[in-house]
Amino acid sequence: MQIHRFTDPRLFLDRCEEWLLQSELQNSTILAIAHLLAKGEHPFGTPYYMASIETGDGLVGCAVRTPPDSLFLANVPVEAVPLLATDIATVYDSLPGVSGMEPEALAFATLWQKQRGDTGTVNHWAWYSLEKVVQPSKPANGALRLADENDLELVREWAPHFASETDTLADVGAFYERRLRSQTLYMWYDEEPCSLVAVSAKTPNSVRVSGVYTSPLLRRNGYAGTAVAEVSQLMLDAGYQHCVLFADSSNPSANRIYQDVGYGPIFNNVSIRLTDS
Repeated sequence: MQIHRFTDPRLFLDRCEEWLLQSELQNSTILAIAHLLAKGEHPFGTPYYMASIETGDGLVGCAVRTPPDSLFLANVPVEAVPLLATDIATVYDSLPGVSGMEPEALAFATLWQKQRGDTGTVNHWAWYSLEKVVQPSKPANGALRLADENDLELVREWAPHFASETDTLADVGAFYERRLRSQTLYMWYDEEPCSLVAVSAKTPNSVRVSGVYTSPLLRRNGYAGTAVAEVSQLMLDAGYQHCVLFADSSNPSANRIYQDVGYGPIFNNVSIRLTDS
């Protein structure tokens, strides 16, 4: 088993894209990151890490990390984890986290933490896909619109609350601002701003609906579900075959909201915090 590291994202895609597309929805994050890097239109720092894991029979896994984000794994065999961890350690002294299917992510986190004495927390995520929207039986009052510069102060106010509630390692404020400026951040408005829904991680056939947040005082009014349904329909109308999203497995309310508008479960994965920072 060997690690092949790529410094050119186009070469990574040449080698790995066809393999990643075999499980496009599961690998949507890595595919989207690689395409952003290849276009040179991305917010990531350096050095970034892109690698394939291969045997004599061909490609069996991929790993990608773009600072300041976590490491993302795609079907990395557990037996390849020590080799991968050794290679990544030549690039980074520390990692904020690792995400992937549970066996590979846990194996990597356990080894990485053992070598460094870090402590980690594990978050379990349920992933869903949608090909046809089920309209809410009782749509919320109000209307969907694109968020704009006039919403920026509120978006910055809501971002840390979303980050805290989801225990995400991502810079939510920066994510929302990028989505706002690329016109992929939507606001549900009912006499006042109620909910946010972002669109990101575009692949050839899918797009991710994410960053769903409703002001706490306005919850249980159907705003999030109706907004997600409308944004999802916009994406299907734009030509995407699938919308994907993920929710905290321990949050029954969020999972129910998404299933009510047509999202069905496709897989589960984990994200593991590797440092306290």
